[in-house]
Amino acid sequence: IHPNLPILVALGFFLVVVPTVIATTIVFHNKKRCRTILMSTNYTLSVKYQLEENMRAFKFLEFILFWGVVSISASGTVLLIASIFKHEGNVVCICGAAYEMFAMISFAGGASTIVLSQPPWRIALMMKLRRFQRRFFCHHSKVDSDVSSSSAFRLPQSLREART
Repeated sequence: IHPNLPILVALGFFLVVVPTVIATTIVFHNKKRCRTILMSTNYTLSVKYQLEENMRAFKFLEFILFWGVVSISASGTVLLIASIFKHEGNVVCICGAAYEMFAMISFAGGASTIVLSQPPWRIALMMKLRRFQRRFFCHHSKVDSDVSSSSAFRLPQSLREART
């Protein structure tokens, strides 16, 4: 076992848990305060609307918080295991690969969560995927009819009507 392992664990715990607790507390406090303001009669309708829009626009911060906690916790656990078994080459290699996998998954998960959490961004992505699908996968009329009947990249009804 690494001689500084307790110090490393305490430092990792401090670096992960404290910001997570602070961020979670801020998110819940803001939601509670938002509900209080929305139910109050002391604020104008425009202020309430702006507050509601701000909370909706920053909804993705909750997802970022989730992905950050998951990725840092998983990566920290893998590094801890690698530190404990540092004299066994196979375990260290597996832990290195696992660490890189967690880094990739957390980045991809965080980025896709941001894009998919906002309706305008999600709609824009769906339209780009639809164009990509038409360009690269629809070369024959049979393929066109098969693809148009599938619901893999089907746009919402309002967008389909807007495009026609």
